[in-house]
Amino acid sequence: MMKIGINNVKTFLPLKKAKGTYTQRLQRAVELNEQFYATLQKNFKNEDIPPRTFGKILRETTQAPIKIKVTDAELYPNGIAGLNLNEKCDIDGYLLHLPFSRFSGKISMASFRTFLRATQQFFDYILNPKYVKREISMISKGYDLPGLNKFYKENIDSNATLTKKALNEFLKGKSAPEKIDLLQEIRYCLKLKENASKVKVLSEKETKKLQEYKIPEKLQLIEDTLASTISKERAKNKPKV
Repeated sequence: MMKIGINNVKTFLPLKKAKGTYTQRLQRAVELNEQFYATLQKNFKNEDIPPRTFGKILRETTQAPIKIKVTDAELYPNGIAGLNLNEKCDIDGYLLHLPFSRFSGKISMASFRTFLRATQQFFDYILNPKYVKREISMISKGYDLPGLNKFYKENIDSNATLTKKALNEFLKGKSAPEKIDLLQEIRYCLKLKENASKVKVLSEKETKKLQEYKIPEKLQLIEDTLASTISKERAKNKPKV
């Protein structure tokens, strides 16, 4: 079992800045992303942005000492925000994989949709520490994350229809705690997709993608299966009178 630590100061907003209901925190993440984009537009307009400057403005938007490193998205052309695991096996901030211009080696304002999806993911992360901690716990417990990634790519992050049969086949043979964690992780990823559609400049295209990928239907099936799994586990562990 791999043990992973976490530096909360460098990874999350302080509680006083991240308080509120789940819905309020999701909305706050959208507001921070729009604030970040407004600052970029004001300072760079149509110019390319040096990665270090991009990261600096992103960090300043959080008003917290969160560690951020922006790197070229060679393996992630669509952009992604990920946790940074240091040599001591501790999470101490984030890596943002973004596409750099092959001419300037910087980040182009023309790729704003790509980098805003990644920064939205970043802001969702820093405002929802329990989800990051679940990911760390899943790694530490040795859960089938390659299998999760394959299932997610083929059935969730695509226009394929997610069926109950396919979902049950994916969960087959796994313990109840693992099923619950995997379903919670998929649910969270779907909620993040919904959240990106709330960003004003992303709204139209992201909403269209939600419909094409049948996200509301997939989310409903995941939530129903999660509720059923939790209910069965509670019933099993309920003390007999």
